[in-house]
Amino acid sequence: MRRYWVSSASEKVDHVSLEGDIFHHICDVCRQGLGAQFEVLTPTGFALLVEIVGVDRKRAVAKVISQRLLDPLKKPYIHLAISVPKLATLEAVVEKSVELGVYKIWPFVSDFSYFKSQKGVMQEKSKRFQKIIQGATQQTGRGTLLEMAEVGTLTETLAVFSQSSKASGIFAYEGEGGKPLHQVLPAVNTDSENIWLFVGSEGGFSQPEVEAFKKINLFPVSLGQQVLRVETACVTLLSIIKYQLDLF
Repeated sequence: MRRYWVSSASEKVDHVSLEGDIFHHICDVCRQGLGAQFEVLTPTGFALLVEIVGVDRKRAVAKVISQRLLDPLKKPYIHLAISVPKLATLEAVVEKSVELGVYKIWPFVSDFSYFKSQKGVMQEKSKRFQKIIQGATQQTGRGTLLEMAEVGTLTETLAVFSQSSKASGIFAYEGEGGKPLHQVLPAVNTDSENIWLFVGSEGGFSQPEVEAFKKINLFPVSLGQQVLRVETACVTLLSIIKYQLDLF
């Protein structure tokens, strides 16, 4: 059954009004007309089974048939902190992060990131990322939208992590000195409410940045002998962490 994210929908109403972009997507692009049934995902974590009972040129009305409460994301919440790569790569990471249950993405600029300044990196792409997030949410049927922080510096992002309560972290590093991931996983605090995963861009991390991680007790972790692409490293790390912590 098709699912659509409708920001104006609520479990407290008998009918849902479909207007603007969501009307165009459902009725024009997906060809849903009178009598069509599908689920509407709401910002409050409910899925509403609805049926279209009225359509005109710019608006449709759908009657709510039933509702169900969607499962919330399990704790610990996963935070993916990523050095900003090429935007096409970041789009792929965002989509897979929604599918793999990431709670929030923290993009940052670092010495070897594709962008050297956080100014203006995301503004023109913010609507594009939001569409990707909503589309992946509809596909997976998760109950909440993934959050995406504004682009910061690595220093700022590490400061947020350091100030987070009940947080553990893993710092993926392709250089020398990284411990194998399977050796580090048993030490991950299963009582943590938040797990932070730090992934570099195509150029990895500089030595001064590695030292900055070490100062807050985040030591390099290896994902294997092969150097992975950014999107591959993210999916690999997320999948392993979810399996280890029984978050599937």
